Amino acid sequence: MEKHPTIVGVVGGVVGTILLGIVVWLTIAYTGVYNVAASDQHFDAVRWTLDTTMHRSVANRAGGVDLPENVSEDLLAEGAGITQRAAPIATAALGRSPQDGPGG
Repeated sequence: MEKHPTIVGVVGGVVGTILLGIVVWLTIAYTGVYNVAASDQHFDAVRWTLDTTMHRSVANRAGGVDLPENVSEDLLAEGAGITQRAAPIATAALGRSPQDGPGG
């Protein structure tokens, strides 16, 4: 049976490229050289990937959650209080002042 060097070369090139991609991906993941902090601007493709992954992950896991029909004012006030107390901690973690507000 005669070998087809073109096919062998193409298949070898595809397999080699995939293996190289996996090595680069694992190197980046395990060394932590890429900054994934929310305060750091990402390339569009990375931002889209992180954003899409987050939204799809939440959507897939939140499907079975039953939300209440009527929420009392007390419960809303309690939730607002928790958010108000947590906001300064979150903004400080991003290196911003609480007065900057969301996205500041």
